[in-house]
Amino acid sequence: YDGTIHPMRFAKWTGVVWYQGEANSRVKTDYRMLLKTLVQSWRQLFGQPELPFVIIQLPNFGLPKDDGWMRLQEAQMLAARDLGMALVVTIDQGSKETIHPPNKAEVGRRAGLAALQYVYKQDIEGTSPTPKTVKFEGNSAVVEFDGFKGDLALKGPDIKGFELAGMDKKFQPATGKIEGRCVVVKAAGVPKPKAVRYLWVNSPEAVTLYSAAGFPAAPFRSDTWQKGE
Repeated sequence: YDGTIHPMRFAKWTGVVWYQGEANSRVKTDYRMLLKTLVQSWRQLFGQPELPFVIIQLPNFGLPKDDGWMRLQEAQMLAARDLGMALVVTIDQGSKETIHPPNKAEVGRRAGLAALQYVYKQDIEGTSPTPKTVKFEGNSAVVEFDGFKGDLALKGPDIKGFELAGMDKKFQPATGKIEGRCVVVKAAGVPKPKAVRYLWVNSPEAVTLYSAAGFPAAPFRSDTWQKGE
C-alpha cells in the first residue's frame, strides 16, 4: 500500500476493476468486510466517494473439498451489493486444474461490458442475474433474480445445480423451471423446503442458467448454515 497505492493519492480515477481473493478462500477472515474496507479506504484516499468498482467474482476451480471457495464468491457478491458495485460472474469460465480462467479474453470482455454499463453509463447489458428474493411456497422455492435486463434463459435441456433442504439441513438435488425472471425449484425428497442453494460447489459440472444476453446467473445460497451442521 505504501509503495504503490498511497503515492497515487492525488490522481483521479474513472474506475477500478478488482480481481483478487483466491488466497483469502483458505482463511476464515470475513472477506466481505475486507473488500468493503478496501473500497471505502480507496474512495477516501482519492477523494472520490463514488469511485466505481467492478468486482470480478472468482470462477469455478478445483474439486469439492470445503466451502471456503464458495463463501469467498458469496462475500464478493454481497460486498458488491452493499456498496452498489458491478459484479462480473465467471462461474462458467474456470477450470478444475488451474486457478486462473483458461479463456481470459472472455473474463476481460465481461469486465469491459460491466464498466461500459456502470461506469460509462452506456445503454448495454453488462452484468449477470443475481438473487433478489427467495420465497418458500409449499413444496417449492421461488427465486427471483435481478441485476440484468429481460428474462432468464436456458443453455441446455434443463437447469443444473439447484439444491433444496428442509429442517434437517440435508440438501437434495432439485429441478428448476424458468418463469420470466424467476426460477421455481422443487426436489422430490424435500416436501417442505427451508433453504435453496445454486451452484454451491467449487467446480460445478454444468452451468445452464443465464440471462437472455448470455451472462451466467451467480451462485448463491439462502441459508447461513455452517458446514457440518
